[in-house]
Amino acid sequence: MSDNNTLNEQVGDSRLRMMYEACEKVGITTSLTMEKAIERFKALERGLPAEDEFVTLINWLGKCELIHKLDQEQTPLSSRDQYQVPDFFAVFNVNERKIPVLIEVKSTKNTNLKWSEKYFEKFKRYANLLNLPLLIAWKCTFNESDFAYWTLFDSSAFEKPYKSYKISLQIASRENLLGQLAGEFALAIEAGVGLHLNLKLIGDINDWQAMKKTGEYYGQVNAFWTNGNGNEIPESLMTPQLLAILKCVPPLSESSQNDTDGVLRHSFTLTERKFLLTQHMLLILLTENFTPPESIRWRNIVKKDMLPISPNAIHAAVESSLDKNIVNFVYHQVPVSTPTYLQPLETQQNTS
Repeated sequence: MSDNNTLNEQVGDSRLRMMYEACEKVGITTSLTMEKAIERFKALERGLPAEDEFVTLINWLGKCELIHKLDQEQTPLSSRDQYQVPDFFAVFNVNERKIPVLIEVKSTKNTNLKWSEKYFEKFKRYANLLNLPLLIAWKCTFNESDFAYWTLFDSSAFEKPYKSYKISLQIASRENLLGQLAGEFALAIEAGVGLHLNLKLIGDINDWQAMKKTGEYYGQVNAFWTNGNGNEIPESLMTPQLLAILKCVPPLSESSQNDTDGVLRHSFTLTERKFLLTQHMLLILLTENFTPPESIRWRNIVKKDMLPISPNAIHAAVESSLDKNIVNFVYHQVPVSTPTYLQPLETQQNTS
């Protein structure tokens, strides 16, 4: 066994000893087998990062005044037959109105969410006790892909074709409240927007030909962005807010050329209009320093106030550049069925 393996085992043993001592302090004994402990740990590993990611997203979007975890250690034990405590209590500010809600977070790798009748009704009984809406925050990660999509919908959107409550991603997307309640929006970035790197080579034509053979180039770099017309975006427009938008432009095409003036150009340009949700902008901005998405520690981002530039600031930058052929439009989703608590007060009064 190598010295590195021995050191790893010693570190592992030390951490296990700390875990054992912590379990002893809270009354967890070895009657919980290693297999069951690993199974429970994996369940937590699936659930907790999704909860932390959702809290980060809600904090970043800017309309949430308060969100906190609810203690789910219920007593008496018999209460578990009737009630299920959701993950979060949250308060949103919508048009100067404070809207309190309960939120349960779920994460799946398929496009359907299914709850048993018993499970669903325990949540509803708890929500009815507090007279609060029950919302579901659903992170759907598509099979064989890292691409994920968040929806936030009212529990009334569930369908009950038989004994189970079900909802498809299509319906959840149609009833998504992330925009109306939390402040999410989408941008349409124009085709032609792109980043260009001009490398002005050093030396004469013989030097350039030698560089081309070796594939190693030496020169001075000039970087600039272009709008949908292919015109350079002036520096006066390049605010941190607009740059945050441009950082989210994916390199859908790449071209390079070595012209007679000794300039090597690399272009990363949108070949078609790009529809971009703010929830995906958050992930891009957090991973712009080549941090893998799975390495993001969501809880630390909120606790240490490491959130990127706010969507409100990005929205302001969009408004000032709509006529510059960079962003074509801003889209704010309205759900097909707006819940009563999100309707104007006069509408609520007329229907009550």
